[in-house]
Order: sequence, then C-alpha cells, then structure tokens
Amino acid sequence: LAQLSHETTPELAQLCFTALFFSAVGALPYRRLMPALSAGLGLTGLALSGAPTMAVLFGLGSAVIHGLDRSTGNNAQRIGLETACMVLASLAVAVLSLALGLTRWKIELPHALWADWNGYAQLLIWFTWPAWPLALWTVWRWRHQCLSTHIHRHLALPLWFVLVTLLAALSTQDSDRTLLLGLPALATLAAFALPTLKRQVAALIDWFTLLFFSGCGITIWVVWIAMQTGVPSQPAANVARLAPGFEPEFAVLPLFAALGATAAWAWLVHWRVGRHRTALWKSLVLPAAGSALCWLLLMTLWMPLLNYAQSYTPLVRRTLEQIDAPGCVETYKLSQAQIAAFKFYGKLQLKALSTAAQCPWLLAEPEADMSTPKAIRSTQWSKKALLAHPVDQGETVLLFKRRR
Repeated sequence: LAQLSHETTPELAQLCFTALFFSAVGALPYRRLMPALSAGLGLTGLALSGAPTMAVLFGLGSAVIHGLDRSTGNNAQRIGLETACMVLASLAVAVLSLALGLTRWKIELPHALWADWNGYAQLLIWFTWPAWPLALWTVWRWRHQCLSTHIHRHLALPLWFVLVTLLAALSTQDSDRTLLLGLPALATLAAFALPTLKRQVAALIDWFTLLFFSGCGITIWVVWIAMQTGVPSQPAANVARLAPGFEPEFAVLPLFAALGATAAWAWLVHWRVGRHRTALWKSLVLPAAGSALCWLLLMTLWMPLLNYAQSYTPLVRRTLEQIDAPGCVETYKLSQAQIAAFKFYGKLQLKALSTAAQCPWLLAEPEADMSTPKAIRSTQWSKKALLAHPVDQGETVLLFKRRR
C-alpha cells in the first residue's frame, strides 16, 4: 500500500475519482449542486484514467440504489430525477469510453484463476487488512438490514463498490492496484462496526495500535540513527548488506519534520489515554495518526535509502560510468519504466534497435539465463558489460558497443 500510493500511476487518479464519486452519491440525498458536479467529475475522470467499465458499473449500481432508497425523506419526484441523471451520466461515460477506445484492453480473465485461488485469497486478506474484519463484523451485525427487501444506503452503496472492485481485481492483471479502488467503500463498512464494538474490544484495538505504531516509529528512528552514526552496529550492517553502495545523507528540514511528527504522536497518545468524552471517531484517532506518523517518517528519514533501493538512479549511474560519450543509444526490449529512467536520469537519446546500427551504444534486456538475445548480431555489436541494480538484481541490462 505504501509503495502503490507513492507511485505516479493512473491507479492513484482512479482512487481519487472513485472516492469522489462515492462521496458524491452518499451526499446526494442531502445536497444537490456539489454532489451532482462531483459525481459527474468522478465518473468521467475514472473512465479517462483507465477504468471505464468500473465507472459505468459504479454509476448504474449507484443509480439503482439511490432510486430504491426511501429512507432519506426526499420526495419521489426528486429521487426519480436524480436517478435518471445518474443513469444518463453513466451512459454518457460509456459512449465516451467507446468513442475514445478505452474499453479494448482492460478486462481479461486470468487463465490460472482457479489454480492460483490461494494467491488471490492471501492478496485479499493482507491487502485489505485491518479493514476487512471490521467490515465483516458490520455485515454480520447489520445482517437483517442487508437481507431486508428495503434498501439501506449506508450498507448497499459500499457493498456494491466493494463487489465491483473484487470482480474487477479477478479480471485484471494488476489485482493489487485494482483493489485500491475498493478501499474507500471498505473503510466505510468498517466504520459502521465502531458503534457495535464492546468497550473491551475498542480498548484492545487502541493498545494494539499504540504499541504497533510506536514500535514502527522507534524502529525507523533507530535505523536512521544507525545510518548516520553507525550505532547501533547491527542495523547499520543490515542497511549496508541490503543496500550495498548506499551513502547516507543528512538533511535538516526532513529531520525537523520527523521530530515534529514524533512530538505530535506523543501528545496524541497522551490525549487518547486521558479521560475524555466518548466519541464515535475516538477509536480511529490512533490508527489514522499512527499511519500518518510512519508514512511521514519514511518519507523524511528513509527517503534517500528508499530512493536508492526503489528507483532506477543507481542502475542509470552504473550505465553512464561505462559509456565514454553519452548520447545516442539504441535499445532492445527495455521496459517502459527503464526507457523513461534512462531518458530522464541519463539524458540519453534512445532509439529502437534497427538492422543498420545508428548509435555507438546498445542497451538490451538479457535473456532469462543472462545471455545475449539472438536479435543482436555479434558482427555489429560487442558485449561490454552486464549491469545490475545494486539492490534489485532482477533489474539488469546488457550494454553493447558498436564494432568499427
């Protein structure tokens, strides 16, 4: 979750637009203008960012739920008009997606679905933890409303979003990224479990959250101190082993941000364990603040280490050290991420491999056994080096030099 939410990908835009539409439909019985605008923007943005089928399903299902809901106190004429508008908006998004050719590549049922059912089950369990136990408890405690013939918006709407997301996760290749879109609805279902929890259970969650996030924060600080000073020696040795060649950096501004976040966490813990008036959201304070604390510490204290381990910068730097005159470089079977990295970090002019060599250098993806691809002619190119990422040994490229 931390890595996916930090990447610049269409899935983050899809998550944003899904949450926007979900919030708009939830607020539609009580407001008009802003929910209507947000709903239209959410559906359109979701379709244009690469999830047109889910946009249409979200829109049509929400329209049905809104049309059958009679618990909001609105008159039937207004409900009918709002439902018709949502149906028209969903159809308009479908027409737009077809016109732009956005539906031609998304849905693909994996051939190994039933063979790898255990992998999908583990993905669902760990990716949606810890929201799914509370969501299941909500469904159980509100089971009479779920099985009732009367539509209850607070249950039907998030359940529909979760169902569509689960089906989409089984019919796309990037199941973990697709599951991101179900998190707002899953969190909503989990929130409805809070009023039904016993005091002992709520206290157990608080203490577990307190110990867990405090431990994570202490671990991040200890590893950062070890990277800067070499003490304690074991964490420093672990960093050197897992990220060979990494040089620690010291920055004042990230340090002050991390200190401020840690002080805020300590104050919040002191407030939470004090005697205050019970509130529905009180049990959510520590989990939300603990997640924010650990995320902020990672993005300040550990950012240089994470960049070194996750980005292509070390691989590009190693490649540039082997090229005496960076400039024109031909490529063969490099991934889009690798091409973008060599263009951005290395300032290289990349061209696809051609029959007649055009550039003095060639970068290629090696075969599974790290051998030279057959498409590369030995009469034109001589192998210079096999370059690997210092942390991720799976990221490797072959460097060739053109024969004179």
